[in-house]
Amino acid sequence: MTIHTHRTATINPAERGREYGSTWSRQIRAAVGEYRQHFRTVGIDADTVRRVSESAGEGIRAGMPDLSEEIEQIAAGADLPPWQVMMLNARTEILALAPPAQECSATVFWPSGGIPHTMQTWDWRPGLATESLVSAFPTAEASSQVVTFAEFGQVGKIGVNSHGLGLHFNILRHRSDGSRIGTPVHVAARHILEVATTVSEAVEVARSLTFGASSVFTLASRSGHLRAACVEVTPVGVGVVEGGEGAALNHTNHFLDPELASGAQPAASGSTSGRRLEYLDGQSQALSIADPLQRIAALRRAPEVAICVRRSPGVPAHEDSVTKATIALDLVTPALGIHSGGPRDVQPDTWRTITV
Repeated sequence: MTIHTHRTATINPAERGREYGSTWSRQIRAAVGEYRQHFRTVGIDADTVRRVSESAGEGIRAGMPDLSEEIEQIAAGADLPPWQVMMLNARTEILALAPPAQECSATVFWPSGGIPHTMQTWDWRPGLATESLVSAFPTAEASSQVVTFAEFGQVGKIGVNSHGLGLHFNILRHRSDGSRIGTPVHVAARHILEVATTVSEAVEVARSLTFGASSVFTLASRSGHLRAACVEVTPVGVGVVEGGEGAALNHTNHFLDPELASGAQPAASGSTSGRRLEYLDGQSQALSIADPLQRIAALRRAPEVAICVRRSPGVPAHEDSVTKATIALDLVTPALGIHSGGPRDVQPDTWRTITV
C-alpha cells in the first residue's frame, strides 16, 4: 500500500474539502471504484449502497454540518456525486450487511505516573485501499490540530490531536448492526479527534452519538484522570473498558464489554481475534517499551502469531486480509508514526513520522 501525506492550513471546511478532493482526485475516484466493485462481489446491490450512503449523509448534515460540507466539497473537488464520497466514509455501515471481516490489533500501554504510548496494525482486504493518506489540518477556529491516517475519501480513522488525545480503530460485529442509520464510525472518529481533549471527553462524545454499525475506539491521552480506554460502539449502546496504570490495554475484533458481547455476531470461520488478544495480553514487557521501533522489534522477535498478516495463496482477495499498515501514536509531540505493511517488515528507513 502506498501512503501519501497531505497538510493544509485552512480552517474553512468547504475550502479544505475542495482542496483535498482536487489534489487527490485520482486516488479518491480509484477508491470509489474499488469499493463499488467490492460491494458487488460480496452481494450488496448498488441501490442498497446508495441508500445507506445517502441516509448517512442526511444524518451528518443534520448533526455535523461542517463535516458534511467538507465531504460534499471533497466530492466536488474530485468531480464525483456526493453520495459516492459518503459511501467511502460509510463503508463500515455498508459492509455490516455482508459477512464479517477480520482486521486490526491495537494496544495502549499506560506507564505508572506517565503518558501512554500506543500501537496498531491495520489489516484489510488486498484489493481495497491500495493507496491511503495521512492528513494534517487545523480544526475549526484553529483551536487544535489533527493528524489522521485514513483511506482516500474518508475524513478520518486513526489519529492524534494537538491536545495529546490519540484514537485507534478496530471493527466489531453486533447483531444490531444495520438496524438503524447512525453516524458512520469513520466520521465519528474524526469528530472525536476534533472536539475532545482527553479520554473522558472522548467517551462522552461517543456516548452522545448514535451508530449504525459497530467498532471500537481505543483511546489514550496525555492528560486527565483516565488515560486509556476502549470505547465499543454499537447501534444499541456504548460500552467502555477502562485501562489501568502500569498495564497494557489491548483490543482485537471481539467485544470485551460483557453486555455487548452477549449480542455479538458470531465470529467468522477461522477468526484469530481471540488468539491475537491472548498474545498481546502476554506481551506486557515488550509493549511497555516507549520507543515505537524498539517496541515493534521486541514483538517481531516473539513467536509467530497472526499480528502481521500476509496474503493467503488461493484465497480470493475479497475474502482475504493483509496487514496494510503499522501505526504508533506519540501523545507528547504529538505525532503519528507509520509503516506501510506489517510489523515484521518495519525498519528505521521505512518508518515515517508526521507531526500535528
